[in-house]
Amino acid sequence: MVSPVRRTMPVLAALVASVIVFVAGLVGAGCGSHQVPSARAWSEAGYFAGEAQTAGAATSNDVSRTALGRVLSNLAPERWMDVLDGKRVFERTWRAGGDAGTASQGRDRATGLGPLYNADSCIGCHFLDGRGGSLSEVVPDVRLLARLAVGEAGDPTYGRQLSELATNGLASEGQLVVAYVPRVITLGDGTQLETRRPMYRWAQPAWGPPDPHVQLSPRMPSALVGLGLLEAIDTADLIAAQDPEDRDHDGISGRANVVEDAATGRLVIGRFGWKAGQPNIEQQIATALRDDMGLTSWLRPESACTARQRACRAQDVAGDVAPEVSRRDLERLATYVRLLAAPRRRTLEAPEVRRGRAAFIEAGCASCHTPRQRTGRDVRFPELARQTIFPYSDLLLHDMGDELADGVREGEAAGPEWRTPPLWGLGLLPAIHGRIRLLHDGRARSVEEAVLWHGGEARAARDHYARLPAVTRGELVRFVESL
Repeated sequence: MVSPVRRTMPVLAALVASVIVFVAGLVGAGCGSHQVPSARAWSEAGYFAGEAQTAGAATSNDVSRTALGRVLSNLAPERWMDVLDGKRVFERTWRAGGDAGTASQGRDRATGLGPLYNADSCIGCHFLDGRGGSLSEVVPDVRLLARLAVGEAGDPTYGRQLSELATNGLASEGQLVVAYVPRVITLGDGTQLETRRPMYRWAQPAWGPPDPHVQLSPRMPSALVGLGLLEAIDTADLIAAQDPEDRDHDGISGRANVVEDAATGRLVIGRFGWKAGQPNIEQQIATALRDDMGLTSWLRPESACTARQRACRAQDVAGDVAPEVSRRDLERLATYVRLLAAPRRRTLEAPEVRRGRAAFIEAGCASCHTPRQRTGRDVRFPELARQTIFPYSDLLLHDMGDELADGVREGEAAGPEWRTPPLWGLGLLPAIHGRIRLLHDGRARSVEEAVLWHGGEARAARDHYARLPAVTRGELVRFVESL
Protein backbone atom coordinates (compact mmCIF):
# COMPACT_ATOMS: atom_id res chain seq x y z
CA MET A 1 0.00 0.00 0.00
CA VAL A 2 1.42 3.41 -0.97
CA SER A 3 1.65 5.88 1.91
CA PRO A 4 -0.58 9.00 1.68
CA VAL A 5 2.61 11.03 2.07
CA ARG A 6 3.69 9.92 -1.40
CA ARG A 7 0.51 11.30 -2.97
CA THR A 8 1.29 14.80 -1.69
CA MET A 9 4.75 14.99 -3.25
CA PRO A 10 4.89 18.15 -5.40
CA VAL A 11 5.02 17.59 -9.14
CA LEU A 12 8.12 19.76 -9.57
CA ALA A 13 10.00 17.89 -6.87
CA ALA A 14 9.00 14.60 -8.47
CA LEU A 15 10.42 15.79 -11.78
CA VAL A 16 13.61 16.97 -10.09
CA ALA A 17 13.98 13.65 -8.31
CA SER A 18 13.53 11.84 -11.65
CA VAL A 19 16.26 13.94 -13.21
CA ILE A 20 18.58 13.20 -10.29
CA VAL A 21 17.88 9.50 -10.64
CA PHE A 22 18.67 9.63 -14.36
CA VAL A 23 21.85 11.69 -13.98
CA ALA A 24 23.11 9.69 -11.02
CA GLY A 25 22.59 6.50 -12.98
CA LEU A 26 24.68 7.84 -15.85
CA VAL A 27 27.43 9.26 -13.65
CA GLY A 28 27.58 6.28 -11.35
CA ALA A 29 27.56 3.60 -14.00
CA GLY A 30 31.32 3.21 -13.97
CA CYS A 31 32.51 4.65 -10.67
CA GLY A 32 31.01 2.65 -7.83
CA SER A 33 29.84 -0.70 -6.59
CA HIS A 34 26.15 -0.34 -7.58
CA GLN A 35 25.44 -3.88 -6.45
CA VAL A 36 22.19 -3.04 -4.71
CA PRO A 37 20.80 -6.17 -3.08
CA SER A 38 17.31 -7.39 -3.73
CA ALA A 39 14.71 -7.12 -0.99
CA ARG A 40 15.60 -10.61 0.19
CA ALA A 41 19.36 -10.57 -0.39
CA TRP A 42 20.07 -11.03 3.31
CA SER A 43 18.78 -14.60 3.03
CA GLU A 44 21.51 -15.43 0.52
CA ALA A 45 24.59 -17.36 1.60
CA GLY A 46 27.51 -15.08 2.34
CA TYR A 47 25.49 -11.89 2.76
CA PHE A 48 26.63 -11.50 6.38
CA ALA A 49 30.21 -12.64 5.78
CA GLY A 50 32.59 -10.35 7.62
CA GLU A 51 29.82 -8.75 9.67
CA ALA A 52 31.98 -8.74 12.81
CA GLN A 53 34.09 -6.08 11.10
CA THR A 54 31.24 -3.59 10.94
CA ALA A 55 33.17 -1.08 8.84
CA GLY A 56 35.41 -3.44 6.91
CA ALA A 57 39.08 -2.57 7.18
CA ALA A 58 38.14 0.70 8.89
CA THR A 59 36.53 -1.05 11.91
CA SER A 60 37.69 -0.02 15.38
CA ASN A 61 38.34 -2.72 17.98
CA ASP A 62 37.55 -0.40 20.87
CA VAL A 63 34.23 -1.36 22.48
CA SER A 64 34.61 0.73 25.64
CA ARG A 65 32.75 3.96 26.44
CA THR A 66 35.21 5.83 24.19
CA ALA A 67 34.48 3.57 21.20
CA LEU A 68 32.62 6.13 19.09
CA GLY A 69 35.54 8.55 19.15
CA ARG A 70 38.09 6.22 17.56
CA VAL A 71 39.46 6.85 14.09
CA LEU A 72 39.48 4.42 11.18
CA SER A 73 41.75 1.45 11.86
CA ASN A 74 43.20 1.70 8.36
CA LEU A 75 43.97 5.42 8.67
CA ALA A 76 47.10 6.47 6.80
CA PRO A 77 49.75 7.76 9.28
CA GLU A 78 50.10 11.08 7.45
CA ARG A 79 46.47 11.90 8.31
CA TRP A 80 46.88 11.68 12.08
CA MET A 81 47.73 15.38 12.44
CA ASP A 82 44.61 16.27 10.44
CA VAL A 83 42.52 14.23 12.87
CA LEU A 84 44.11 15.89 15.90
CA ASP A 85 43.60 19.36 14.40
CA GLY A 86 39.94 18.56 13.83
CA LYS A 87 39.49 17.14 17.31
CA ARG A 88 40.86 20.34 18.82
CA VAL A 89 38.21 22.36 16.96
CA PHE A 90 35.57 19.79 17.98
CA GLU A 91 36.49 20.25 21.66
CA ARG A 92 36.92 24.02 21.42
CA THR A 93 34.91 26.10 23.89
CA TRP A 94 33.53 29.17 22.13
CA ARG A 95 32.83 32.44 23.94
CA ALA A 96 30.94 35.59 23.07
CA GLY A 97 32.70 38.60 21.64
CA GLY A 98 33.86 40.90 24.44
CA ASP A 99 34.01 38.01 26.91
CA ALA A 100 37.67 37.64 27.89
CA GLY A 101 37.10 34.24 29.44
CA THR A 102 39.86 32.00 30.70
CA ALA A 103 41.41 28.93 29.22
CA SER A 104 40.09 25.81 30.96
CA GLN A 105 41.60 22.34 30.97
CA GLY A 106 43.86 23.33 28.11
CA ARG A 107 40.95 23.65 25.70
CA ASP A 108 41.13 25.92 22.69
CA ARG A 109 38.88 28.98 22.98
CA ALA A 110 37.62 31.39 20.32
CA THR A 111 35.08 34.19 20.03
CA GLY A 112 31.87 34.32 18.04
CA LEU A 113 29.43 32.34 20.19
CA GLY A 114 25.78 33.31 19.83
CA PRO A 115 24.25 35.77 20.47
CA LEU A 116 21.63 32.98 20.64
CA TYR A 117 22.80 29.42 21.13
CA ASN A 118 22.25 26.02 22.78
CA ALA A 119 25.83 24.83 23.40
CA ASP A 120 29.28 26.42 23.51
CA SER A 121 31.14 23.44 22.03
CA CYS A 122 30.51 20.49 19.74
CA ILE A 123 30.98 18.10 22.64
CA GLY A 124 28.11 19.82 24.44
CA CYS A 125 25.74 17.97 22.10
CA HIS A 126 27.96 15.00 21.17
CA PHE A 127 29.37 13.76 24.46
CA LEU A 128 32.18 11.27 23.70
CA ASP A 129 31.03 11.55 20.05
CA GLY A 130 27.76 9.91 21.07
CA ARG A 131 24.08 10.72 20.86
CA GLY A 132 23.27 13.76 22.99
CA GLY A 133 24.73 15.05 26.24
CA SER A 134 26.29 13.52 29.33
CA LEU A 135 24.69 12.23 32.53
CA SER A 136 24.09 15.84 33.54
CA GLU A 137 20.96 15.81 31.36
CA VAL A 138 18.16 15.36 33.88
CA VAL A 139 14.96 17.21 32.85
CA PRO A 140 14.41 16.10 30.18
CA ASP A 141 16.76 13.16 30.54
CA VAL A 142 18.23 13.64 27.07
CA ARG A 143 19.68 16.63 25.22
CA LEU A 144 17.03 17.97 22.84
CA LEU A 145 17.14 20.68 20.20
CA ALA A 146 13.79 22.02 19.00
CA ARG A 147 13.28 22.61 15.28
CA LEU A 148 10.70 25.31 14.48
CA ALA A 149 8.60 25.37 11.32
CA VAL A 150 5.75 27.34 9.83
CA GLY A 151 4.92 25.62 6.58
CA GLU A 152 8.25 25.10 4.82
CA ALA A 153 9.93 28.05 6.59
CA GLY A 154 10.98 28.81 10.15
CA ASP A 155 9.08 30.94 12.62
CA PRO A 156 9.11 34.61 11.44
CA THR A 157 10.48 35.79 14.80
CA TYR A 158 12.47 32.85 16.12
CA GLY A 159 13.81 31.24 12.97
CA ARG A 160 14.30 27.52 12.41
CA GLN A 161 15.49 26.47 15.85
CA LEU A 162 14.74 27.40 19.45
CA SER A 163 17.79 28.82 21.24
CA GLU A 164 17.59 28.39 25.01
CA LEU A 165 20.74 30.38 25.86
CA ALA A 166 22.01 33.88 25.02
CA THR A 167 25.17 35.95 25.48
CA ASN A 168 25.91 39.27 27.16
CA GLY A 169 22.58 39.65 28.95
CA LEU A 170 20.45 39.17 25.84
CA ALA A 171 17.10 37.44 26.31
CA SER A 172 17.06 33.83 25.10
CA GLU A 173 14.23 32.50 22.97
CA GLY A 174 12.64 30.57 25.82
CA GLN A 175 12.75 27.00 27.09
CA LEU A 176 11.55 23.65 25.83
CA VAL A 177 9.52 21.99 28.58
CA VAL A 178 8.86 18.26 28.36
CA ALA A 179 6.36 16.19 30.31
CA TYR A 180 5.93 12.44 29.80
CA VAL A 181 2.56 10.72 29.90
CA PRO A 182 2.53 6.95 30.56
CA ARG A 183 1.32 4.77 27.69
CA VAL A 184 0.79 1.07 28.46
CA ILE A 185 1.01 -1.46 25.63
CA THR A 186 -0.21 -5.05 25.96
CA LEU A 187 1.73 -7.55 23.87
CA GLY A 188 0.42 -10.73 22.29
CA ASP A 189 1.32 -12.93 25.27
CA GLY A 190 -0.31 -10.58 27.75
CA THR A 191 2.89 -8.85 28.82
CA GLN A 192 2.34 -5.18 29.61
CA LEU A 193 5.00 -2.59 28.88
CA GLU A 194 4.85 1.03 29.96
CA THR A 195 6.16 3.45 27.36
CA ARG A 196 6.03 7.24 27.60
CA ARG A 197 4.46 9.82 25.32
CA PRO A 198 6.26 13.19 25.35
CA MET A 199 4.23 16.38 25.66
CA TYR A 200 6.14 19.52 24.63
CA ARG A 201 5.60 23.13 25.63
CA TRP A 202 7.48 26.28 24.67
CA ALA A 203 7.88 28.31 27.85
CA GLN A 204 8.68 32.04 28.05
CA PRO A 205 9.10 33.01 24.37
CA ALA A 206 10.94 36.22 25.25
CA TRP A 207 10.86 37.90 21.83
CA GLY A 208 7.11 38.02 21.54
CA PRO A 209 4.52 35.39 20.64
CA PRO A 210 5.55 32.86 17.98
CA ASP A 211 3.45 32.28 14.90
CA PRO A 212 0.19 30.56 15.96
CA HIS A 213 0.85 27.82 13.41
CA VAL A 214 4.43 27.04 14.45
CA GLN A 215 5.34 23.36 14.72
CA LEU A 216 7.77 22.29 17.44
CA SER A 217 9.96 19.31 16.56
CA PRO A 218 12.35 18.26 19.37
CA ARG A 219 15.30 16.24 18.12
CA MET A 220 18.17 14.50 19.85
CA PRO A 221 21.71 15.12 18.53
CA SER A 222 22.85 12.01 16.67
CA ALA A 223 25.97 9.95 17.28
CA LEU A 224 28.86 10.56 14.89
CA VAL A 225 29.68 6.91 14.34
CA GLY A 226 30.80 6.04 10.81
CA LEU A 227 29.48 9.20 9.11
CA GLY A 228 32.34 9.27 6.61
CA LEU A 229 31.50 5.72 5.57
CA LEU A 230 27.83 6.59 5.12
CA GLU A 231 28.82 9.58 3.01
CA ALA A 232 30.98 7.27 0.88
CA ILE A 233 28.02 5.09 -0.19
CA ASP A 234 27.34 5.83 -3.84
CA THR A 235 24.32 8.05 -4.42
CA ALA A 236 23.27 5.74 -7.25
CA ASP A 237 23.00 2.85 -4.77
CA LEU A 238 20.70 4.84 -2.50
CA ILE A 239 18.53 5.86 -5.44
CA ALA A 240 18.36 2.29 -6.75
CA ALA A 241 17.11 1.11 -3.35
CA GLN A 242 14.07 3.40 -3.51
CA ASP A 243 10.60 1.96 -3.97
CA PRO A 244 8.26 4.96 -3.61
CA GLU A 245 5.33 3.19 -5.26
CA ASP A 246 5.89 -0.09 -3.38
CA ARG A 247 6.18 -2.08 -6.59
CA ASP A 248 7.28 -5.20 -4.74
CA HIS A 249 4.16 -4.98 -2.53
CA ASP A 250 6.02 -5.47 0.74
CA GLY A 251 4.44 -2.39 2.36
CA ILE A 252 7.75 -0.50 2.36
CA SER A 253 8.09 2.53 0.10
CA GLY A 254 11.33 4.27 1.01
CA ARG A 255 12.59 7.21 -1.00
CA ALA A 256 15.53 9.57 -0.90
CA ASN A 257 15.11 13.14 0.27
CA VAL A 258 15.89 15.91 -2.23
CA VAL A 259 17.62 18.93 -0.68
CA GLU A 260 19.72 21.90 -1.70
CA ASP A 261 23.51 21.73 -1.71
CA ALA A 262 24.41 25.07 -0.11
CA ALA A 263 27.78 25.19 -1.89
CA THR A 264 26.41 24.80 -5.41
CA GLY A 265 22.71 25.66 -5.15
CA ARG A 266 21.86 22.37 -6.84
CA LEU A 267 19.25 19.87 -5.71
CA VAL A 268 20.89 16.67 -4.52
CA ILE A 269 20.14 13.61 -2.40
CA GLY A 270 20.14 14.13 1.38
CA ARG A 271 21.52 11.53 3.74
CA PHE A 272 22.32 13.19 7.12
CA GLY A 273 20.03 14.37 9.90
CA TRP A 274 16.83 12.85 11.23
CA LYS A 275 15.00 13.65 7.98
CA ALA A 276 18.04 13.35 5.67
CA GLY A 277 17.96 17.12 5.32
CA GLN A 278 21.69 17.57 4.68
CA PRO A 279 23.60 16.12 1.71
CA ASN A 280 27.15 15.97 3.09
CA ILE A 281 29.19 16.25 6.26
CA GLU A 282 30.38 19.83 5.69
CA GLN A 283 26.84 21.11 5.33
CA GLN A 284 25.62 19.11 8.30
CA ILE A 285 28.38 20.61 10.47
CA ALA A 286 28.00 24.16 9.13
CA THR A 287 24.24 24.05 9.79
CA ALA A 288 24.78 22.79 13.34
CA LEU A 289 27.39 25.47 14.02
CA ARG A 290 24.95 28.19 12.98
CA ASP A 291 21.76 26.80 14.54
CA ASP A 292 23.21 25.30 17.74
CA MET A 293 26.02 27.76 18.49
CA GLY A 294 25.24 30.89 16.45
CA LEU A 295 28.50 30.54 14.49
CA THR A 296 28.63 31.60 10.85
CA SER A 297 30.83 30.02 8.18
CA TRP A 298 31.39 30.39 4.44
CA LEU A 299 28.81 27.64 3.89
CA ARG A 300 26.24 29.13 6.30
CA PRO A 301 27.10 32.86 6.33
CA GLU A 302 23.68 34.09 7.40
CA SER A 303 23.09 35.00 11.05
CA ALA A 304 20.79 32.79 13.13
CA CYS A 305 19.17 36.02 14.41
CA THR A 306 16.04 36.86 12.43
CA ALA A 307 15.21 40.34 11.09
CA ARG A 308 12.69 40.79 13.92
CA GLN A 309 15.36 40.17 16.57
CA ARG A 310 17.00 43.59 16.28
CA ALA A 311 18.87 43.44 19.59
CA CYS A 312 20.26 40.04 18.61
CA ARG A 313 21.40 41.30 15.21
CA ALA A 314 23.02 44.33 16.84
CA GLN A 315 25.21 41.99 18.89
CA ASP A 316 25.97 39.77 15.90
CA VAL A 317 27.86 42.38 13.89
CA ALA A 318 31.03 40.27 13.71
CA GLY A 319 29.15 37.37 12.17
CA ASP A 320 27.75 39.65 9.48
CA VAL A 321 31.18 41.05 8.58
CA ALA A 322 33.22 37.84 8.39
CA PRO A 323 32.62 34.14 9.07
CA GLU A 324 33.21 33.23 12.71
CA VAL A 325 34.39 29.74 11.79
CA SER A 326 37.18 29.86 9.22
CA ARG A 327 37.04 27.78 6.08
CA ARG A 328 40.07 25.87 7.38
CA ASP A 329 38.44 25.07 10.74
CA LEU A 330 35.25 23.88 9.03
CA GLU A 331 37.40 21.61 6.86
CA ARG A 332 39.23 20.35 9.96
CA LEU A 333 35.94 19.52 11.68
CA ALA A 334 34.63 17.71 8.60
CA THR A 335 37.86 15.69 8.32
CA TYR A 336 37.70 14.68 11.97
CA VAL A 337 34.08 13.52 11.66
CA ARG A 338 34.71 11.73 8.34
CA LEU A 339 37.53 9.68 9.80
CA LEU A 340 35.66 8.40 12.87
CA ALA A 341 35.26 4.62 12.77
CA ALA A 342 32.46 2.24 13.60
CA PRO A 343 33.14 -0.27 16.41
CA ARG A 344 33.29 -4.00 15.85
CA ARG A 345 30.38 -6.23 16.81
CA ARG A 346 30.18 -7.86 20.23
CA THR A 347 28.76 -11.31 21.08
CA LEU A 348 28.17 -11.92 17.39
CA GLU A 349 28.56 -15.70 17.70
CA ALA A 350 26.28 -16.11 20.72
CA PRO A 351 23.41 -18.46 19.76
CA GLU A 352 20.74 -16.09 21.09
CA VAL A 353 22.19 -13.23 19.02
CA ARG A 354 22.12 -15.39 15.90
CA ARG A 355 18.51 -16.30 16.58
CA GLY A 356 17.76 -12.64 17.28
CA ARG A 357 19.09 -11.64 13.87
CA ALA A 358 16.84 -14.22 12.25
CA ALA A 359 13.87 -12.82 14.20
CA PHE A 360 14.85 -9.27 13.17
CA ILE A 361 14.78 -10.28 9.51
CA GLU A 362 11.60 -12.34 9.80
CA ALA A 363 9.79 -9.40 11.43
CA GLY A 364 10.62 -7.24 8.43
CA CYS A 365 12.97 -4.86 10.25
CA ALA A 366 15.69 -5.37 7.63
CA SER A 367 13.45 -3.94 4.92
CA CYS A 368 14.36 -0.44 6.18
CA HIS A 369 17.33 -1.19 8.43
CA THR A 370 19.25 -2.64 5.48
CA PRO A 371 22.10 -4.60 7.06
CA ARG A 372 24.82 -4.22 4.44
CA GLN A 373 26.07 -1.39 2.26
CA ARG A 374 29.14 -0.91 0.09
CA THR A 375 31.15 2.29 -0.18
CA GLY A 376 32.23 3.59 -3.59
CA ARG A 377 35.59 4.15 -5.20
CA ASP A 378 35.40 7.88 -5.88
CA VAL A 379 35.65 9.17 -2.30
CA ARG A 380 37.76 11.80 -0.60
CA PHE A 381 39.85 9.42 1.51
CA PRO A 382 41.09 6.05 0.18
CA GLU A 383 40.56 4.50 3.63
CA LEU A 384 36.79 4.88 3.13
CA ALA A 385 36.71 3.39 -0.36
CA ARG A 386 35.29 0.01 -1.36
CA GLN A 387 34.46 -1.15 2.14
CA THR A 388 31.66 -3.60 2.91
CA ILE A 389 29.92 -2.09 5.92
CA PHE A 390 26.99 -3.06 8.14
CA PRO A 391 25.24 0.13 9.30
CA TYR A 392 21.72 -1.39 9.27
CA SER A 393 20.15 1.51 7.37
CA ASP A 394 19.01 2.32 3.84
CA LEU A 395 19.36 6.10 4.59
CA LEU A 396 15.96 6.57 2.96
CA LEU A 397 12.80 8.29 4.17
CA HIS A 398 9.92 6.20 5.48
CA ASP A 399 6.46 7.12 6.74
CA MET A 400 6.56 6.21 10.44
CA GLY A 401 2.93 7.02 11.18
CA ASP A 402 1.03 9.70 13.07
CA GLU A 403 2.42 8.80 16.51
CA LEU A 404 5.91 9.91 15.45
CA ALA A 405 4.91 12.69 13.05
CA ASP A 406 6.19 16.18 13.87
CA GLY A 407 4.34 18.30 11.29
CA VAL A 408 7.63 19.60 9.86
CA ARG A 409 8.57 19.45 6.20
CA GLU A 410 12.30 19.28 5.43
CA GLY A 411 13.24 19.13 1.78
CA GLU A 412 10.82 16.54 0.45
CA ALA A 413 10.41 14.84 3.84
CA ALA A 414 6.89 15.29 5.19
CA GLY A 415 5.85 15.32 8.85
CA PRO A 416 5.50 11.53 9.33
CA GLU A 417 8.68 10.75 7.39
CA TRP A 418 12.04 10.02 8.97
CA ARG A 419 15.32 8.71 7.63
CA THR A 420 16.11 5.18 8.80
CA PRO A 421 18.69 5.72 11.56
CA PRO A 422 21.77 3.48 11.35
CA LEU A 423 21.94 1.01 14.22
CA TRP A 424 25.70 0.42 14.42
CA GLY A 425 27.14 1.48 17.76
CA LEU A 426 23.69 1.51 19.38
CA GLY A 427 24.60 -1.15 21.93
CA LEU A 428 27.41 1.04 23.31
CA LEU A 429 25.20 4.04 24.12
CA PRO A 430 24.42 2.93 27.72
CA ALA A 431 28.17 2.73 28.45
CA ILE A 432 28.66 6.26 27.06
CA HIS A 433 25.59 8.03 28.47
CA GLY A 434 24.63 5.75 31.36
CA ARG A 435 21.30 4.97 29.70
CA ILE A 436 19.74 4.44 26.30
CA ARG A 437 17.43 6.93 24.60
CA LEU A 438 16.11 6.13 21.13
CA LEU A 439 13.99 7.61 18.33
CA HIS A 440 14.33 11.19 17.15
CA ASP A 441 13.24 12.72 20.46
CA GLY A 442 14.67 10.15 22.88
CA ARG A 443 11.26 9.06 24.16
CA ALA A 444 12.16 5.36 23.99
CA ARG A 445 14.16 4.07 26.97
CA SER A 446 14.87 0.67 25.46
CA VAL A 447 15.05 -1.11 22.13
CA GLU A 448 11.67 -2.68 22.88
CA GLU A 449 10.02 0.69 23.48
CA ALA A 450 11.49 2.02 20.23
CA VAL A 451 10.09 -0.91 18.26
CA LEU A 452 6.64 -0.46 19.77
CA TRP A 453 6.49 3.21 18.68
CA HIS A 454 6.92 2.24 15.03
CA GLY A 455 3.93 2.90 12.81
CA GLY A 456 3.14 3.69 9.20
CA GLU A 457 5.25 1.53 6.91
CA ALA A 458 6.79 -0.16 9.97
CA ARG A 459 3.46 -1.07 11.54
CA ALA A 460 3.51 -4.64 10.22
CA ALA A 461 6.99 -5.22 11.66
CA ARG A 462 5.91 -3.71 14.97
CA ASP A 463 2.82 -5.95 15.14
CA HIS A 464 4.90 -9.01 14.23
CA TYR A 465 7.26 -8.21 17.10
CA ALA A 466 4.36 -7.73 19.53
CA ARG A 467 3.07 -11.23 18.69
CA LEU A 468 6.39 -12.98 19.30
CA PRO A 469 6.91 -15.08 22.43
CA ALA A 470 8.89 -13.35 25.19
CA VAL A 471 12.01 -15.45 24.57
CA THR A 472 12.14 -14.51 20.88
CA ARG A 473 11.51 -10.85 21.65
CA GLY A 474 14.40 -10.93 24.07
CA GLU A 475 16.66 -12.50 21.48
CA LEU A 476 15.77 -9.84 18.91
CA VAL A 477 16.57 -7.10 21.43
CA ARG A 478 19.84 -8.82 22.34
CA PHE A 479 20.79 -8.84 18.66
CA VAL A 480 20.15 -5.10 18.26
CA GLU A 481 22.15 -4.42 21.43
CA SER A 482 25.09 -6.33 19.91
CA LEU A 483 25.32 -3.83 17.04
